[in-house]
Amino acid sequence: MFAKHSISVGIDIGTRFVKICIAEGANILATQMSAIDRDFDRVIAETFNAALKAAALKEKQVTARVATGFGADLVRANSIMSEARCLARAAAELAPGTRAVVDVGALFINGVSIDENGRLEDAVKNDTCASGSGKFLEMISEALDIPLSEISETAARSSSPYSLASTCAVFAESEIITQVNAGRSGEDLIAGILNSIAAKTATLAGRLNASGSLAVTGGVAAFPVFPVILQSVTGMMASPLPLDPFFCAAYGAALYGAR
Repeated sequence: MFAKHSISVGIDIGTRFVKICIAEGANILATQMSAIDRDFDRVIAETFNAALKAAALKEKQVTARVATGFGADLVRANSIMSEARCLARAAAELAPGTRAVVDVGALFINGVSIDENGRLEDAVKNDTCASGSGKFLEMISEALDIPLSEISETAARSSSPYSLASTCAVFAESEIITQVNAGRSGEDLIAGILNSIAAKTATLAGRLNASGSLAVTGGVAAFPVFPVILQSVTGMMASPLPLDPFFCAAYGAALYGAR
């Protein structure tokens, strides 16, 4: 399947981060991630160079670059692949037999189903809504002065997760502030937001007719408590793939480049 010694780069341009994965065949040599800012070209160049350095490679050794994600058309690449195809490809390589993946990112939730041959079968995406996203969780954690590194343990302490009524991010933020002023605990509010994201993810999985188990990727999946909450909401086994959840789409892109 892979050309001998082929080295490929997968570049996933999300709404918040640039993720790069360098692979030799299916073997990951390096990953690198940076937050996107106004100087987009500088961020891309620095992230790519950092990944090359981590892999002890020179740019001329790279045989293919494949881009994916929200801003895939903004970078120089040999080809562009849909995020859905990259997620399916990564899942088939990392966990053969996986039949459904949900990717929960900063603004979007993507879902893919995979056939028995490891190929993309179907793909669905949520309507853009910040209140059901990782970005909203980030905003509220900052407002509550709860570091992102403490999100999981904070939510796990909740005894009564708050049920978020608003679906619009603007109204939801106002609703959260009202609850803070009323004395609602940060634990219950954070757990409530995670429950809300999990409910939206479950709806998406339902559109895929997924059953059995779900592989969970994306930035929100990096919080260990989220797959646990998602499992309680869906009644399905939910677990991350054996790779940092941020890099699954980038790895899938690199696999396409290697092929």
